[in-house]
Amino acid sequence: MRSGCKLRKKTDYRIDFNAEFISIALKKEFTKENLIRDLYGIEPEIAKDLPYDRTIVIDTKEMADEIYDSHIEVDYTKEMLVLYIYPSYNEIRYSLKDVRVEDGELKITFETISKSSSIQPVYQLSIMALKMDKTDYDTVSVYRIKSRR
Repeated sequence: MRSGCKLRKKTDYRIDFNAEFISIALKKEFTKENLIRDLYGIEPEIAKDLPYDRTIVIDTKEMADEIYDSHIEVDYTKEMLVLYIYPSYNEIRYSLKDVRVEDGELKITFETISKSSSIQPVYQLSIMALKMDKTDYDTVSVYRIKSRR
């Protein structure tokens, strides 16, 4: 299953801009201010007005200082971070499939692999953090391919 656009053939994938996943720890205040729908424990009355996911581009040190606590080496004159915040359950790994700019749109595709489970899923907040070379773009789209094991 895939959100967003039509699935590309595996041979069409490419990763531009030295893009790579990194680990990141978001500040609690930032997490509270950027909640998403479908998370366990959020009141339905509040959840109905929240977005399903969020995409945030961090391209300055000042912005980074407001968002995360991790000690990540990023040269914001040459690099940027893209955060994709989404609900997930039972994810055991993920992989980067495609990063490119087409017609001003920065397109990022990654695959998540989840364990199959017969119990009712409890969604948790997941973060895909991507470090990459700075590039020009008008919009950012993140596509997630969901697989089960």
